[in-house]
Amino acid sequence: SSSSDGTVRLWKLDDHDLILSTNANHQTHISVPGINSGRTTASFSDIGENTRTLELSECAIFSVHMDNDRQNLLVSGDSNNYVRLWDIEVGSQIQAMNQHTAAVRCVKRCGHAIISSGADNRILFSDTRTGKHVRGFYGHKGTVNSFAFDDRLLISVSTDSTAKVWDLGTGRVIQTIQMSARPNCVARLGDTVAIGASDSLVHVFHSLDSSRMMTQTDQFYGHESEIMGITLCGDLCITGSIDRRVKMWVLDNAWEAGEGI
Repeated sequence: SSSSDGTVRLWKLDDHDLILSTNANHQTHISVPGINSGRTTASFSDIGENTRTLELSECAIFSVHMDNDRQNLLVSGDSNNYVRLWDIEVGSQIQAMNQHTAAVRCVKRCGHAIISSGADNRILFSDTRTGKHVRGFYGHKGTVNSFAFDDRLLISVSTDSTAKVWDLGTGRVIQTIQMSARPNCVARLGDTVAIGASDSLVHVFHSLDSSRMMTQTDQFYGHESEIMGITLCGDLCITGSIDRRVKMWVLDNAWEAGEGI
C-alpha cells in the first residue's frame, strides 16, 4: 500500500494481526534523487514480523505495483515526478526514472517494462534495462489517474472526463469514450472493463466483437460518493469509495454481493 504520508507498507496477508505503528526499528537510510535540494532520503523499517515500511521524505507516493514473477521488486510513483524501482528484500533503490514532468499517479510493471501515467497528461512505456521510455501514449488533456492493460490493449482514465482505449504495440488511440462524470479508476479482465467515477457509479463496458471497441453494458448503483479504487476478480467487481465503504458486485447479475466499512 502507498500513501500521501510518503510511505509504502508491505503486509503479510496470512496474518490478520498486522502492526500499524510507524515507530521504526532497524532503519537503513539511503540518498535518492527527487528534489532540487537533494535532501530526499529513503528508509526501510521492519515493524514486528508482519510489516515492512519504505518511507520517502518530502514526497507523497501515489501508486505502487509488484509483479508476481519477481516479488522482491516493487515499483512506485511519487509526487516528485519519479518512477522508482526497489528491491524490498535488500532494502535499496535500484533505479529512478524521471521522464514525467509532473506527479506520477499510476505505475505498473511487467517484466522489464514499466508503464506509468501522471499529471502531465501522459502515459509512458519504459524499459528498466535502459532506464528510458520507449513509447508514449499522448492524447489526454488532463491528469491520467489510472490505467489497465493486457498484451494487446491499454485503457486509461483521465480528469478530462474521458476513457481511452489504446493499441499497446503502437500507442495509437483506438477509441475515446466521453464519460458522463470524471473517471477515477479502471480495471480490466478479459473483455470486461469497469470504471469507477466521481458520480459514485461503476460503469461497465465490454468488447463485443473483434473490433476491440468498448460498449457500455451496465451501471452499478450503491456508493454514496466518488469511487477511488476498483478491481476485477473472477465474476466480482470490488470497489472502494470516499463514502468509506468497500463493495463487491457480481458482474453477471449486477447485484451487490456484500460490503464492508
